[in-house]
Amino acid sequence: MMRRFIVDSVKYWTKEYHIDGYRFDLMGLHDVETMNKVKDEVLKINPFAMIYGEGWNIPTGIEEERKAIQKTPAN
Repeated sequence: MMRRFIVDSVKYWTKEYHIDGYRFDLMGLHDVETMNKVKDEVLKINPFAMIYGEGWNIPTGIEEERKAIQKTPAN
């Protein structure tokens, strides 16, 4: 449900407020699947939008290969 909340929120902000860039502080708190879904949905609305985040490896209990950190930019 948290993934859906995040994705629905950025979609709404992009459509309603014409926000064309997002910066996720401590993006390592999120998983790669969520961040890719955010990117995909925002770019459907505005293909020129920018998504940026700090991929610090924060201990969260998520396996490292699933976290949105510096080691996993290609995921």
